[in-house]
Amino acid sequence: MGLATIRLQPGMTMDTLIAALNENFALLENINQTQIFKDETGVRRIILGKLPDGTYGLVISKPTFDVVKQFS
Repeated sequence: MGLATIRLQPGMTMDTLIAALNENFALLENINQTQIFKDETGVRRIILGKLPDGTYGLVISKPTFDVVKQFS
């Protein structure tokens, strides 16, 4: 799925231009977001998004194993 940014057009009002730029930046920030989920014992078990090695994906560790330590 591609990124659907708002195209800037000549003649946009300043308010419309600022709103479009803010929306585009918000979309880009969401792409680079990383989420780490802990299990019920507090161990980090799932990473979703940008991984510590710079790639993107979903990684789930075995019980009791800290998923972030996999990249150390």
